[in-house]
Amino acid sequence: MRGKKSISVPFIIFCILILSITVYAETTMQTIQVLFNSVNLQINGRNVQADNILYNGITYAPVRAIAEMLGKEVKWDETTKTISINDKVNESITTDSSTEKQLELHTFYAINSYEQFKTLLKNKSIQNINSMSFGWSRMEYDEQNNKVFLNTTTSNGNDFYVPYGFNEPLNFAKQYNISKQLNVYADKNIGSILEHKDSAIKQIIDSITGKEVYGENIAFDGVVIDFEGLKEKDSQKFITFLKDLKKELVKKNKKLYVTVPPKTWNNAYDYREIGHIADKVILMAHDYDDKDLESTYLVDEIVYTPLTPISKVRQALLDITDEENGVAQKDKILLQINSGSAQWKVKEGKLYSSEINKDDNVIYPDRPTYEMIYNRIKEELNKGRTIDEIINFDDNSKNPYIRYYNDLEGTDNIIWYEDSRSVIEKINLAKEFKIGGISLWRLGNIPDYYNPRNQEFYLDIW
Repeated sequence: MRGKKSISVPFIIFCILILSITVYAETTMQTIQVLFNSVNLQINGRNVQADNILYNGITYAPVRAIAEMLGKEVKWDETTKTISINDKVNESITTDSSTEKQLELHTFYAINSYEQFKTLLKNKSIQNINSMSFGWSRMEYDEQNNKVFLNTTTSNGNDFYVPYGFNEPLNFAKQYNISKQLNVYADKNIGSILEHKDSAIKQIIDSITGKEVYGENIAFDGVVIDFEGLKEKDSQKFITFLKDLKKELVKKNKKLYVTVPPKTWNNAYDYREIGHIADKVILMAHDYDDKDLESTYLVDEIVYTPLTPISKVRQALLDITDEENGVAQKDKILLQINSGSAQWKVKEGKLYSSEINKDDNVIYPDRPTYEMIYNRIKEELNKGRTIDEIINFDDNSKNPYIRYYNDLEGTDNIIWYEDSRSVIEKINLAKEFKIGGISLWRLGNIPDYYNPRNQEFYLDIW
């Protein structure tokens, strides 16, 4: 087990760097180089912007910038005047220190994942990933011709398609011994799809066992069935579909993952039976926030819509690990974490939006990216506000939110999101319930921002 390491030193933000320093990690060797003529910092050949200072003829470079580029988390304790350099959140996922058990880290690759995937390759943190599912297909029902088809193209407005250059991430996953699954998504006409299960199963098997795409063969180690919106009347049909699919997958030595929602959302998914059939069961316990609010909603203090109230995540885990009705083998369960966001605007004590839906008189939240949230925090700091005035952490839900005033609109703004603290809360729940691991939706959407100078933003989740 890789235990958590902590380095305590006197409070000296800057350290002396000689021309070339080689740093040995437990599994990789990384090289740091300072070019003094231009005062450039390079880590593994990658240029890094860092504020250097010259004192008594000696160039100093910041410890924080170097440590964070090496995938470490740096914290300053004002009381003890101590710097702590620890493994970041992604490394704490992989091991349950209470049981010495290795937890599985599963991720999804879909919709603009490539840039973050390249970053994982550069800093070697891809080595922490055990399995990866590629969101490159959607099962659809053609009502006119009464048939199902597995759509892997952009037709019909499909966001889950096989991209050009698909073999690059697949080959790297293979190189790092990462299990590769094809994610098969469906959110419409589930009942009709299940009526044509034989055709659906054949198309799935064909798509993971060497189907030709763009003139190249594509293959996977298994499949994720991500059928969302199942109705209770189709519950048994879904189980039959999974059983028949599993039989065919076993013949090809392929694995079966299945996603399920919390019981409080949808009771149509038979946890017990699905757990018997599947190799892994992904619990999608996220996005609990209100998707809309009435325009007449009166705001007292804040618009309270945390994304993942910890009590609700706990209840979801209680249900899926229930001794009678839950998944019997808890190590099959993966708790999914999604980096979502919800922004509400308030003007004169009421919700505000420039785009109120006049038909149903409701207001929908904005969904800012994490880059936008990160930049907003920096902007507010530049206005002279303190970090504690900007970033709040709700102890009841264990979720963060930021507050700021928009001068142009004349609105108070509240943004709920996820940060390293809220993620750690969920990782700790996974360890408490002794489930198999964590699933992250999705690469390309996981915050990985460095803390500027001595300000702790908590947006370095990866």
